[in-house]
Amino acid sequence: MKLLDILRFTRQHESKTEALFINTYLLPKLNELGLEPTMDLEGNIWASNSPKAVSPYLFVAHIDTCHRQEGMTNPLVSSEGIISVNPDDLSKHCLGADDGVGIYANLRMIEAGVKGTFLFTRGEECGGIGASYIAKSTPEMLEGFIMSVEVDRAGTDEVICSQSYGECASESFSNELGLAIGMGHKASHEGVYTDVSEFASIIPENVNISAGSKWQHGPREYVDSVYVETLIERLIAINWAALSIKRTPGDYGVENASWWDYDSYTSDYERLIDYVTLHPSKVANFLDSCGIDEYEIEREWVGVEEDKDELAVGLA
Repeated sequence: MKLLDILRFTRQHESKTEALFINTYLLPKLNELGLEPTMDLEGNIWASNSPKAVSPYLFVAHIDTCHRQEGMTNPLVSSEGIISVNPDDLSKHCLGADDGVGIYANLRMIEAGVKGTFLFTRGEECGGIGASYIAKSTPEMLEGFIMSVEVDRAGTDEVICSQSYGECASESFSNELGLAIGMGHKASHEGVYTDVSEFASIIPENVNISAGSKWQHGPREYVDSVYVETLIERLIAINWAALSIKRTPGDYGVENASWWDYDSYTSDYERLIDYVTLHPSKVANFLDSCGIDEYEIEREWVGVEEDKDELAVGLA
């Protein structure tokens, strides 16, 4: 089993290649590992190797990517283990380590015999389609879990405890998990969004761990496979039952700002402006992880202004 096997597939939501990945790689691999996966009505894939009552741990990864074209790719691997986009594949736009690393981590943990439930969600890059479906339509599927863990954060040193709605995990749990990993990870409140935030009203502790990638969603995306392999070995070795559960489900702390309440806004643009105002460091962190700096924003803004001027002339 190799990370490269996963990264070769472009997996944009509802694409033919995503379906190819699910049907020719993911489901057969889960069967090969001795599990009997099931699929819910939104296409999320569930697989368990232990009853929830015995192993109340939910390990999450999302299947979809930000690729812009169908087909297979041929990522490059440097002598230092850095996997990056092949120049021949630039039209497909990205590498897909977001969240190919999470899928790989889940499969490796299953292979190693880590006990729990493993969830592969659909449409995270399209607004958390699969995860929000679970939280809203089948919340009973989440009841009984004491933690949900995702490996979907850029960088190499964070355990995200706050994102979207606010505090989705306690800082103490996140730091304790970071110490258990033993690679310098620490609790961070700089998260933006991933699937596990959707589960925080039901599950106490919901974290997102750095996946060793950078500049996700774009052609400069790369991932450090040496970091990935080390991280997975550490995750396999963790005694998940020994981690202390501190957070009360539904308690989002002081960061539960009103920006997330869609009904209080007249437009998505207004909601986004409010979010940027409330959480500038999160927005800057996200833009930086995507490789976007102030110069690129200014270049894009000039283009937008020019388009508006042309439109005004055409209407005159």
